[in-house]
Amino acid sequence: MVKCVKNVFVAAIAVSAIFVIAGCTSKPSVAPAEVPDVVDMFEADMAAVVEFPAVEATASAYQESKGLVAANAIDGDLNTTWTAEGSQWINIDLGAVKKVAYLEVAMLKGSQRKYKVMFEASTDGTTYKTILKKTTSSGKTEEMEMYDTANIEAQYIRINVYGADSSDWNNIREVKVYGIN
Repeated sequence: MVKCVKNVFVAAIAVSAIFVIAGCTSKPSVAPAEVPDVVDMFEADMAAVVEFPAVEATASAYQESKGLVAANAIDGDLNTTWTAEGSQWINIDLGAVKKVAYLEVAMLKGSQRKYKVMFEASTDGTTYKTILKKTTSSGKTEEMEMYDTANIEAQYIRINVYGADSSDWNNIREVKVYGIN
């Protein structure tokens, strides 16, 4: 009897181990209702993700006398800034329609301020569609922050800015656009 119980116990442990091992190596299933309407960047072929260099940046306003123009937001230098007061926008032209996966934006004093932003995209520069509703930056970093754009087709990315939590000023240090070839 003891030998039989011991064999059952060993068998139960072996079966449990198989389930644990199988659970650790298999991908969890997702119910169809939970599948997002976007391509998950973590599941995408990361070798296909590239930076799309901007060819031009324009803005609704800027401080030209201080050199704080729209081009500063795409020059690759975190030490330059585009600055404008109040509700404004900056438009990034990619030169051709691209499949945009996400954006990275660095804000001046981004570790001290939370900026209010909204993102739009266009294929023709005339008709824009909201791709990320009004949100705020984290207020925790001077570095680039990522904003998922759900793999949209766009040539133009417009960033609408509404000031920071401390003032009406908008200060974008750099914008980078990434996508899938």
